[in-house]
Amino acid sequence: MSVLLTHDIPVNREALEAVTRALGVRQNPPDGLIVHVITETSEGVRVVDVWESAQHYEEFRDARLAPALGQVMADHGIVAPDKLPKPTITPAHDLVRGRPVARAGPKAETRASGPVTKGEAPEAVFSSPGAEHRALL
Repeated sequence: MSVLLTHDIPVNREALEAVTRALGVRQNPPDGLIVHVITETSEGVRVVDVWESAQHYEEFRDARLAPALGQVMADHGIVAPDKLPKPTITPAHDLVRGRPVARAGPKAETRASGPVTKGEAPEAVFSSPGAEHRALL
């Protein structure tokens, strides 16, 4: 069952981004992670994740997050507090995955030369000055 994880952490965003870089999650996202969001709060940062299961998060935490966090703290001379705040993990009963949309940059338009038949996909054409890029949707 999918779960929602929320974690309020009393550190600044730059410190959390250093851990994110050490983890390499942008290049190699963890198995089971659906979405990861960081927001700033008056006390530090809030992490909001959706995972395929609590087990996926726990495997990531033990195998990758804890070692990366320890390394970043050691690199910056930070001593871990005796008691770290724990995340809240709540079962997610309704999960809807949206469709991605084109981001700012080259203008995108969708072309189809007729009805899309089984096995075919509409094509997105991204145009920028002097170039045209195509992607299947």
